[in-house]
Amino acid sequence: MAEKRSLVKQIFSKVTQIFGGNGRRGYEACRLLNSWQTRFTPFSGDAYSQAQVRTAVHTFAKRAACAQVRHIKRDAQKDTVDDVPGSPVPHLLNVRANPTATAYKLLYRAATHYKLYNNAFLYPVYEYNEFTKREELKAIYNINASSIELVEYQNEVFCVFEFLTSGERYIVPYVDVIHVAAHVNQNDIFGENNKPIQGTLQVSHSLKQSVEKYAELIQVIRGILVVKTAIKDEDLKDARDHFIKNNLSMDVEGGGIIVSDNKFEYRPLDSKSTPIPTAQLEFVKNEVFEYFGVNGKIVRSEATGDEETAYYNGEILPFYTQLSQSLTSCLCRSDHTEIVCAGAPLKYMSPEKKLTVAKGMYDIGALMVDEVRDVFGFSPYGGEEGKRRFQSLNFVDAQKAEEYQLGKKKKEAAEPPQKEE
Repeated sequence: MAEKRSLVKQIFSKVTQIFGGNGRRGYEACRLLNSWQTRFTPFSGDAYSQAQVRTAVHTFAKRAACAQVRHIKRDAQKDTVDDVPGSPVPHLLNVRANPTATAYKLLYRAATHYKLYNNAFLYPVYEYNEFTKREELKAIYNINASSIELVEYQNEVFCVFEFLTSGERYIVPYVDVIHVAAHVNQNDIFGENNKPIQGTLQVSHSLKQSVEKYAELIQVIRGILVVKTAIKDEDLKDARDHFIKNNLSMDVEGGGIIVSDNKFEYRPLDSKSTPIPTAQLEFVKNEVFEYFGVNGKIVRSEATGDEETAYYNGEILPFYTQLSQSLTSCLCRSDHTEIVCAGAPLKYMSPEKKLTVAKGMYDIGALMVDEVRDVFGFSPYGGEEGKRRFQSLNFVDAQKAEEYQLGKKKKEAAEPPQKEE
């Protein structure tokens, strides 16, 4: 319990704690445009305990967690894009997000919540720097609250994070929360739940239970005794016990030969294999995988480069786009900079395609030396050597080419024709 209080204190040390009742005086329920639902409760039933769901979510999360994050500033006049010097964001989101989580762990949990609950929340923590005399970003945490409620105060939207394990509730401005959502439809803030897949998950659970029960039963059934004459129900047990005692007991004498008259027929079960409803289970798996945007080849890491690139463009890139926008709007409100999350789709290509694409981009000066090395999994050179860019002499800037051609024509026009002697 001490560790939990310590972690909560690290995250919400400067945040108002509210208890309900008078503690919420002045706050009103947030009035949304299209919904009265102002409370989000992370819930997926037992979805994450089912193998297909966890596999699909893990497939997405482990790729999304490999994001490369940059904090950049665009100069419209110079038409340049430069990294923000001294920014803590790249270290927090590429190396270590907070004292308890690496950047990979933070992004993995965010991606998992994004798929499982269709909502993921991150919260930045600032500390006052006595030297610079300003608040500076020190950590970013995942917020997996028991519920999140939206309230209003003086025309500003706030989030109330409630944690059932500790019974504590904290209120923070919504603009200070990094929030990404999926399946956004009726609610103006939160993503919808995964209700459309619940029926499929129930079928999957029932099928697996049936297979497990049959597997347990088939291990104890040795055969079927068919009684050919009509007897009372209460006599069936006596007939079975009598047959087992005379024929199937370990201490019976008779050389392992079963003797029966016309009243009984014994059918031994030679096969102990459990009949698996393969078609039904395959249908359920495909339904789950399709809902979460994966397939068997992606899950098993057997996909081709083109298939991995398609998965990146269809699933990972939209998540990165929304995460980049949310990070920027939350962390860069005053300095007009941007935070960009990106992956490395070139890494999924075959070596031959990597070489072709890298060579083409390298020839026109679009890649640095370290970027090319990273594509092929080599360690970077670093420094000025790693930042060097080369360009083939077979290519020339279009503007320079035009200037060259126009300059040549002007020169030709300016020179009077020489008279022939």
